[in-house]
Amino acid sequence: MVRLLEEENLMSVVGGFKNTAEGEFPSIGGGETNDVGGNYSSIGGGEINSVKGNYATVGGGELNDVEGDYASVVGGFKNTAEGEFPSIGGGETNDAGGNYS
Repeated sequence: MVRLLEEENLMSVVGGFKNTAEGEFPSIGGGETNDVGGNYSSIGGGEINSVKGNYATVGGGELNDVEGDYASVVGGFKNTAEGEFPSIGGGETNDAGGNYS
């Protein structure tokens, strides 16, 4: 099941199951139960990943959470990026909680 909200904002969910995209121009490549709620943000794939920042990305993995603008988690398990411009390359239970971290 693919759920798109506010279709006039050009969302893209390519595949997967129970993925949700909302905001302006969000995208999800695939996976399961991923949620993008930021403008111009994306999730490549994986499972139960969340992006709530604008211009933010989760590449893949599981249970990764991005809540900062321009934030990124490339992959891994249970990583969190909050603030502006934080980045996590991968791994497990990492937390980038400050600006430019």
